[in-house]
Parts: sequence; C-alpha cells; structure tokens
Amino acid sequence: MPRPLAGVLAVSLLAAIALAGLIVLSSTPAPQRALGAVAHGCPSPAATSRASKAFNAARARYLLESRGMVIHADLRQIAHDRVLIGALSVGNLNSALAEANRQLVRHVVRIRVLRGAHVVLDANSTSFDVAGSGMQLRAADGRSLGRLQITVQDVIGFIKLVHKLNAADVVVRGTLGDMRTSLPAAAKLSLPRSGCTQIGSRQYVVRSFNEASFTGEPLTIWLLTVA
Repeated sequence: MPRPLAGVLAVSLLAAIALAGLIVLSSTPAPQRALGAVAHGCPSPAATSRASKAFNAARARYLLESRGMVIHADLRQIAHDRVLIGALSVGNLNSALAEANRQLVRHVVRIRVLRGAHVVLDANSTSFDVAGSGMQLRAADGRSLGRLQITVQDVIGFIKLVHKLNAADVVVRGTLGDMRTSLPAAAKLSLPRSGCTQIGSRQYVVRSFNEASFTGEPLTIWLLTVA
C-alpha cells in the first residue's frame, strides 16, 4: 500500500476510535442521572396519595389537640377551680401547684400559670407536649392572677395516634434538642422537608410542617409514609 494512502487510513482509524471513545464517555453519566431522577421522584401515585392524606390528617390532629373542643372544656373547668384560684389569690404557690397536679386527669397532661414571661407554676414540667390553649385567671375580686395554659396531649401521644390512624411514621424535633419518633432508625438522620428518603431497606415519601410545642419551642414535624 502506498505510504500516503496508509497514512490517511491510519488518521481516519484514529479519528474513528477517538469519536467512539467520546460517545462512550459522554453517554456514561446518562444512566446515572436517570437512576437519580427515579430515586428523587420515588412515589407512585398511590404512595403520593397516602402521604398527602397522612400529612393533612396529622396537621388536623395537631390543631385539634391544641385548640379543639376538648381542650377548651378542660381549660374552662380548671380556670374555675376554687382551690386553685384561692391558693393563687393568697400567693400560696405550693398549694396551687398541688391542686394543679391533682387536675392532671382525664386528658390534661400539663398545666402552667404565667405572669408575663414568668412561670408561676408548672405541673408536669418535664413533659414534651403539643401546643395548648390558655385564658386569663382572675381572683374573686377581679384581680389578675396570671394566664392559665394547659395541654391535653404530649408529643409521643400525638405520634402514636398518627401512626395508628394514618399508617405513617412521625419524627418530631424541637430547636432546643427535644426529639420523639415512631421510627428509631430515623432519629439521627437528616431528613428532607419533602420528597423521598431511604431508611434501611425501605423508601419513604416525606412531608413536613412546622408548629410550636407547649412551651413555644419551634418544632418540625415529619411524616414518613412507605413509598
């Protein structure tokens, strides 16, 4: 074969090899990107529907526990407790606290009385609770005795209800470090605000919302529904 022709063929062959290599290199990331997209958009329509229902039910449950008819009925009853009012009227905080502790029955899990930002009494003070409701307390002569606050649900009780009624796991984290969950494997994980996440061998659809605890601590509440 003449040398000029051989040189042309060699150059052509090298160009073809280079082009093939370029095609392979440029196409290699495509399956990885596709797999990533599948993982990111993990929920099926059925899983999305379940996650939305659990999310809406959990938000409604939180509002019901903190502001519903049950809590306001208990609030009015405690606000008219003569023993509590009498003890606060004369400044006997030990008796007032004892009476507040006695009122931790039925649904009520925590009772506080505040004067401004100062907590005068706090029955069951170590409980981590959902937000509550409150009203002003007044002595028989009309004097203000402070603001009564109560709650009828702790965070773990809220989680158990959502888990039982809506087939969703729940993680609740406060900005001060409080945390409760129905899914221990998720306790220390960094969870997305929404989307999907893999925990162990399962994939979950994630939804979240913000609320405040009984003491005003900002909370993030995650709902995790099996995808």
